[in-house]
Amino acid sequence: MCTHVEAKELERCPRLTGIPPHIALIARIDRLENVITEMTTKIESTLIRELDRRGIGSEVFQANAVLQSVEAVHARLMATIKERMPLVPRREIRNNVVGGGAAAAQNDDHGFAVYTWGGRLHALPENFVLPRMMLKDLICYWHVGSVHPLVPPLKYTRAHDYTRGSKAANNSRLSHMRRLMDGVKHAAVKTNFRFGPGGKVESAERATQLFEAVECYFDFDGQIRKNSTAWKTTFNNYAKRSYKLMGDVEGDGNNGWVAR
Repeated sequence: MCTHVEAKELERCPRLTGIPPHIALIARIDRLENVITEMTTKIESTLIRELDRRGIGSEVFQANAVLQSVEAVHARLMATIKERMPLVPRREIRNNVVGGGAAAAQNDDHGFAVYTWGGRLHALPENFVLPRMMLKDLICYWHVGSVHPLVPPLKYTRAHDYTRGSKAANNSRLSHMRRLMDGVKHAAVKTNFRFGPGGKVESAERATQLFEAVECYFDFDGQIRKNSTAWKTTFNNYAKRSYKLMGDVEGDGNNGWVAR
């Protein structure tokens, strides 16, 4: 035993508080338990937050993965729309009756219809089949489109818009159409035919007028006036002449025709 004065001089000697030592120890143990519990909670919360931030495990990581997949699909969709939309003129087409069964597509200021099939956007409905067309019909389909079925002008279509035939065959057909329509444009210049802004043909009526203006330049077999020559036959004859119109080759006649 030591006196009170001696005890004050000793560092490890308990202070005289009047509280039993076992009660003081229990109070300290209780405080330590609270600190440990609080630290454990903070550590767990910090670990979860860091794992979420780094994308490792947890429900949030799954949500982030799904969100990223949706964003990737959205980005591809927007890229497809941006690729397609410049090809879709925002205008209204009128006079929807033309010979050969073609009809001008009726559209509002939102442009032509866009179809979804095969996981992609297309300018044509699924299983669309090109009808048998003479040059007159092709000019209308190429510049104006059709309302039954509702399709845009064929000049805005691409090979992947067609389900019938291989991609190579569709590319070849579109290339032949484009080459033939270039010839029509060349012939139209000879007749002083006036296209609309940007070289457009605004209606089915104007498409018919365009055909009437250039038909004499494509009467390679003398049958075009009877409207009995398929556009493909006209193209083949045009290609055999090295893409020269009637009258462009020496010795050509026009059977008494005069371009309008």
